[in-house]
Amino acid sequence: MKKILCIVLTLIVVLTACLTSVSAFSDDSIRLYRKSFTDKYVKPYDAADGYYFYFEQYYGYENNDPDGDIEWALVYAGDMSYQKGKFKQVVSSRVFYSDEISSPFKFKYAVYDVKADEFYDLSDELIAKYDGLYEALIDENAGVPLGDADMDKELSILDATQIQLACARITKFDENDALTEYTDCESGFTYISDINRDGERDIMDATGVQLYLVEHPQKPDFDPDDMM
Repeated sequence: MKKILCIVLTLIVVLTACLTSVSAFSDDSIRLYRKSFTDKYVKPYDAADGYYFYFEQYYGYENNDPDGDIEWALVYAGDMSYQKGKFKQVVSSRVFYSDEISSPFKFKYAVYDVKADEFYDLSDELIAKYDGLYEALIDENAGVPLGDADMDKELSILDATQIQLACARITKFDENDALTEYTDCESGFTYISDINRDGERDIMDATGVQLYLVEHPQKPDFDPDDMM
């Protein structure tokens, strides 16, 4: 009995040590640049009360070499004073959603430029500047591609067909296609299927989806005016 008890106690000690090690590793490894964030955005009393959150979700390396220097990080951060509501943001050719928003970043996501020691809100310019950022953002927050008429989070010929059928009144657009309940952030369009962002759901959007799928020369950030 004593032998069994000793074995059990030994296992408990080992497991406790392992859990402590994992916790410490997780806490440190995803907050390499937390001090820069707190210095720029967090007031002393907020830091003392833990009144903010900060995580680094992805890292971008020089020349895409994991052994190289980190050039940027996709961070998820903000204060705890959430504003509830329906918010959307368009980045490149994708729509991202949120049911709340907090300071200092619009959608609680931002990019930290290591060399510049600056945090930036997500934008088309950043997507073009930081290689791999767009893919990291999609992996993190998914979103919905513009033109996704069947709402399966993928762009395919079925979306072009769905738009054509809806325009011919053979079927209807998905009820979730309309974004009128979502607050605009630097964008005035109101439909997911409106791939050219002209405010209308029409045959030009079906054409836009088809152009995208056959590798339009300006993919993924084509100029909507090219299709009008």
